[in-house]
Amino acid sequence: MSPIVVRNDPGETFAWTTLVIILAVLLALLLIAYFAWWAPSHSGTTIIQQPSNPTVVPVPSQGPPGPQGPQGPSGPQGPTGPQGPSGTQAPSGSGGGGTVTAPAPSTSSGPAAGGGGSNTQ
Repeated sequence: MSPIVVRNDPGETFAWTTLVIILAVLLALLLIAYFAWWAPSHSGTTIIQQPSNPTVVPVPSQGPPGPQGPQGPSGPQGPTGPQGPSGTQAPSGSGGGGTVTAPAPSTSSGPAAGGGGSNTQ
């Protein structure tokens, strides 16, 4: 077998390192020169021609409201509300027995009861 010879000359390594650095800087300068001067001057002129009759696109606007639709079905009856506060006691000596009673609700079906009234807005 033959022995392996390894040369480790510091002068030769320094020369190769210097050569690689100079080539990298030269390549960077050539790329900058290409994109800064030569390539933009060789680009073609682009002419944009406007059409002689422009296309008009209508913009939608809000029109008048349509007719009112039919009234929907009535919903289910809601839950019973909480009990109201108790009434006040009658002053003593009025002879009424000490309790206040409210008048009975009216059973007429007038406009206030939800029937027969006009529904104009």
